[in-house]
Amino acid sequence: MTRTETADIETFLSYRLSIVSRLINRRSTRYFTEKHGLTLAEWRALAQIAAGRATSVQAIAARTCSDKGQISRAIATLLDKGLITSLPDTNDRRLINFDLTAAGAAIHDEILPMRAEENAMIAGLMSEEELTLFHDVLDRIQARLD
Repeated sequence: MTRTETADIETFLSYRLSIVSRLINRRSTRYFTEKHGLTLAEWRALAQIAAGRATSVQAIAARTCSDKGQISRAIATLLDKGLITSLPDTNDRRLINFDLTAAGAAIHDEILPMRAEENAMIAGLMSEEELTLFHDVLDRIQARLD
């Protein structure tokens, strides 16, 4: 394929999805970085802990498709800031019981409605049928890539 025959990268679905994801994250990250000094990785870890889905750094990294080192640093920062606590699981010492502190819960409870409003704004661009189809397509893409 010659250079002039090369497809326009901006028509690639993966490129478009990446751009949309970055735009969404940029809007949100600006808010919780300026207001709470949190990075996107720290917010994602905090949200996973709040949802009770965090039993290890590896589990958080897997659920958020993030780099394990990045999540490890985020967890360390959240611990240093006093936003979470960490205790080894009494039944399986390989697992960690993370929990939000009162300060961490307050920040989570402030940020989550803003993220929900942003999600509603995006979802509102589609009809119910389109939204259902969109979720179906995203589920199929994610299943195939996993």
